Amino acid sequence: MSKIININLFLSTNTVCEEPRILNVFMIIGFIINVFKILIPIFLILISTISLVKVLFNKDEITLNTFSDLLIKITIGLLIFFIPSLIKASFVFINNQTKANLKSNCIKCLEAPNDCQTMVTSLKSLEETNLLNKKDYIDIIKESARKKQEEKLQEAGESVNEITTLPTTSDDPNNRVTTYGEAGDLPNGTVIGQKYHLTTAQLKFLAMIAQKEQGSLEGTKAEASLMANLFERKPEKNKAKYGSGGQGLYNYVLNSGWFSNTKKYLNNYGKLKKRSIDVVKDVLVGGNRTLPPYVTNHDCRNCYGICFNGIKGDICKLVLEGKKYETIKDIMNDNLYKKDKTYIYSRYGDGKSRWIFYSFPTPKSDPFGYYIGDYRRYKNSQN
Repeated sequence: MSKIININLFLSTNTVCEEPRILNVFMIIGFIINVFKILIPIFLILISTISLVKVLFNKDEITLNTFSDLLIKITIGLLIFFIPSLIKASFVFINNQTKANLKSNCIKCLEAPNDCQTMVTSLKSLEETNLLNKKDYIDIIKESARKKQEEKLQEAGESVNEITTLPTTSDDPNNRVTTYGEAGDLPNGTVIGQKYHLTTAQLKFLAMIAQKEQGSLEGTKAEASLMANLFERKPEKNKAKYGSGGQGLYNYVLNSGWFSNTKKYLNNYGKLKKRSIDVVKDVLVGGNRTLPPYVTNHDCRNCYGICFNGIKGDICKLVLEGKKYETIKDIMNDNLYKKDKTYIYSRYGDGKSRWIFYSFPTPKSDPFGYYIGDYRRYKNSQN
């Protein structure tokens, strides 16, 4: 139902007087009318005064002609002065006949063109919001590959209705409330991972995607760590499909569908920062990751997607200590994201994709987290 409502937002046809372009025309006409409403009567008054003087000092025949001209000029002046009122009356008649009350916007722009600009700006903003909603659904279609990928990840986790035991402070001595910039379980904030040999072109591409996804340097490092974690999650399967080593990692990021619009950034590095290349090199070539191996997910908040419950973004619902949080205000509230405690439900898998919060690499980053199945496998491998 929510999808139908959102689709209608951009499929509905605006009335004539809700179109910013139309209102701009009426606003210009309003300015012109205001100018003429002032200048022309003044001009006619001057001319009429001159004509009146002539009437007083000329002969009878000339007086009659001059007086006739005077009446015509006065009539024209009155008509021009009352043009806005006549136009308004016409629109009122149309409104009464069609019940199209929104057409009063046009009248407002004719009567008060100075105030009309605020209305036009507001309607443009609404128009942009509707276009965003349209792009949201286009984005959903484009991300179908990522959706399938996340559904596969969910299969290796747990069923949505399964009661699971989350990691406790005994599992992780660094357990905190809302975590910013946490790098992993090791005291020095790094996780030593597999090292990849990458060509300059491959490194630039991976750095561009990581930077595009998160923006900040800490976020870029976390994204690069996530890339490696995802690729290594199913080593045999991914090796068979994408290859091994640096080439395999590159192919995975480019073609798996998990990262959106990757082909757009092939050899398109105009906005790539050198520092981004350096930190991604440190993570992937140096093996200094900022996330533990079981962290294989993040979703955006208040972004282009639309959730099953109408929430804008990838994250639809939070569950913390048994309590549900399902408003955009809740989703944007960092205090509800407790490490190893907050369940996050995303729009993928028809809203059934569920994972557990781990950290925000920076306060402006996406929330990163993990599936319980991945966490269990990691802990079992450490025993």
